[in-house]
Amino acid sequence: MSAVSNSNTAFALELFRTLSQTNPAGNIFVSPLSTSSALAMVYLGAKGDTAAQIAQVTFSTISPALFNNRASQALVITTELMFILPRIVQRYSSPFVEER
Repeated sequence: MSAVSNSNTAFALELFRTLSQTNPAGNIFVSPLSTSSALAMVYLGAKGDTAAQIAQVTFSTISPALFNNRASQALVITTELMFILPRIVQRYSSPFVEER
């Protein structure tokens, strides 16, 4: 999993560096993980020069197939946690009391 983290970190830092050059004093609001995930999906349908360019920019240290595999696993875990965590909080927290 560290290869995926390293690849995402390298991509994120390069993305932020590139975006900050355009407006050095401005704020940057972007999700590098979402961007690299979208590029991974586009890569699966790309061919030729386009596929090579996406792979060069996004997957400098790992294969696109490995990235897609790990990203899919992370998405499944995140989705499951979104449904489980509220139930845990509800079960183990104090009940809300309405003020009158």
